[in-house]
Amino acid sequence: MIRIVSSILIVVISCGVVFASTAEVASQSNFWTEFDITFWQTFPFAAFWGYVAASQLSQGTVNWSPVLNFALAVSAGNAFLHARRVTKQP
Repeated sequence: MIRIVSSILIVVISCGVVFASTAEVASQSNFWTEFDITFWQTFPFAAFWGYVAASQLSQGTVNWSPVLNFALAVSAGNAFLHARRVTKQP
């Protein structure tokens, strides 16, 4: 199971770095573009650390629902703050 999660994280992280540096993204500073890029770059890390924390706190198997909810909330919040700062919206 951990091998599958690790493999998925490596693929997602690698794709995020490649696709984030396209000319279209570099030329436009749009709120939703920045939000999207930051969200998908943050989500795998938040999911990983949520899984690590849940595995340390639980005695048995990890329930993925709270882990993914945590990752979603952290990633969306971080993406919102980053996009607002980059596009200089109030």
